[in-house]
Amino acid sequence: MALFLFTVCGVLAFVPDVDWNDPPPFAGESAESIEEDIAMLLGRLGRPGIAPADRVALERQIARLELALAMYQAAAAEDWERYEELRAEADSEDAVDPERNDSVELAPSEEAEGKGAVMWSRVVKKLQEDPELVFYKMKSNGYKWSWLLVPLSIPFIWALFFWRREFNLYDHAVFVTYSISFMMILLITSTLASMLGAGAGVSVLLLMLAPLLHLYRHLRGAYRLSRLSATVRLFFVLVAASIVLSTFVTMLLLTGALE
Repeated sequence: MALFLFTVCGVLAFVPDVDWNDPPPFAGESAESIEEDIAMLLGRLGRPGIAPADRVALERQIARLELALAMYQAAAAEDWERYEELRAEADSEDAVDPERNDSVELAPSEEAEGKGAVMWSRVVKKLQEDPELVFYKMKSNGYKWSWLLVPLSIPFIWALFFWRREFNLYDHAVFVTYSISFMMILLITSTLASMLGAGAGVSVLLLMLAPLLHLYRHLRGAYRLSRLSATVRLFFVLVAASIVLSTFVTMLLLTGALE
């Protein structure tokens, strides 16, 4: 498990960090431009003789810009809890704003599509609005939840050997942990090779062939299999690995977009 956690941290260390110095909650705007717009609108609001309707419209615009500026400041300070509160506040204001009815139109479709469709529509919306924030949360949760790869994988390996009583769940856990650790080391090696000037073809070839050779040799050695038996089980292990990895990434995506 120590080797597994070490390799997971090594892989995630190569994932580039996202620059949150100026995250754009509203497209085409920056912190400086928002401050300039607020100052301009405040100047217009202070003019004498302004009509009541115009005053209300200006106050509404200033409130939205101040909210956007607060979102920038919260992100720059890495106060993600405050950032999410401000994002929710901005979404709620858009939902009740008669001049911005895009959020209101989601309500009928949410009831018709069901809870599952509603959840995925929210995920897609969050990815469209703040893909960088979702990516940041997925990376952070990857550290915390990486150990879930082991219990998610064990049932599939058990299903391949459940009639062989000499192997128990602990043996399968050891097999899975070392297999995943090898894949992590392989990713680190491939990344380092690319950074040192190796071509993309070398990395692709390494990532395609090495997992197959490792799993084949690992299955034969750990479970004392024949060549044919190891080859057949290799196919099912690859399918199981795809299912586990897809499940894990989906969990990270849902938590990153909905939490």
